[in-house]
Amino acid sequence: MSHNTNKRRRTPSDRIRTLALDLCQSPGNAVYARKPSGRAGSHPDLSKDQVKKTRQEFEGLKMPHPSDIKPGVQNEEDLEEDDYETFTMMSYVYKIEDSHRRHFEEDLSRMNQLIVLSLAAEYHYLIADRQSPRDKLLRLAKLFRPKPEIYWQGMRNAWRKMILSSPSNNNVQAWLKKWACVYEEAKAANVPDVSCGDKPVILDFLHAVLKTRPKGEYFSLRWQHMIEKVEYSFYDVLWDYSD
Repeated sequence: MSHNTNKRRRTPSDRIRTLALDLCQSPGNAVYARKPSGRAGSHPDLSKDQVKKTRQEFEGLKMPHPSDIKPGVQNEEDLEEDDYETFTMMSYVYKIEDSHRRHFEEDLSRMNQLIVLSLAAEYHYLIADRQSPRDKLLRLAKLFRPKPEIYWQGMRNAWRKMILSSPSNNNVQAWLKKWACVYEEAKAANVPDVSCGDKPVILDFLHAVLKTRPKGEYFSLRWQHMIEKVEYSFYDVLWDYSD
């Protein structure tokens, strides 16, 4: 059977590219599971075996070769048409996986840097022998994590402090970002103020917004009316205020 070499060397069809992407993004696929990149390899709550497995999967990546499809074949141009299409799809899958691997490594490096930069210089020696972000965070958590009851009370106080706060004209975005951060931390700590659904949380935010007249007064009244009719999330209100 004769084959058109030029046809094989051109960019693979959209169908092949789509199949490769579908393969990588299907639930249960190793690449799909790894998609969050470095975060998966650094989260302190993941077991050591889970982190090790993630690294091993990346280490097993190998660029496909025509001989993987048909033993003895060295050049992709010598593959039969069906084999060539399989080889092309394998090459696309490899490129996607390799891209995830590089993002994974970049994220780990970036997180290592952030941890070091966030730590006072006199404490750097505490993590000098820890290579991964996860190991660094575990060491720091063991040494500095406050007792649960102290942390819980601290987050409760932080939330109530946010209710009494108000933004200046030039730092609204920073103020909203702080609301989101305190909300997430207080929610994770099961602070009662944020653990009973979004409506009480929204009302707390609207109370703070009310002080920013005239926009805040109109915004607060409008949203109080809206949440009586429809269920909204806390972030719906934050995004609306930021516009």
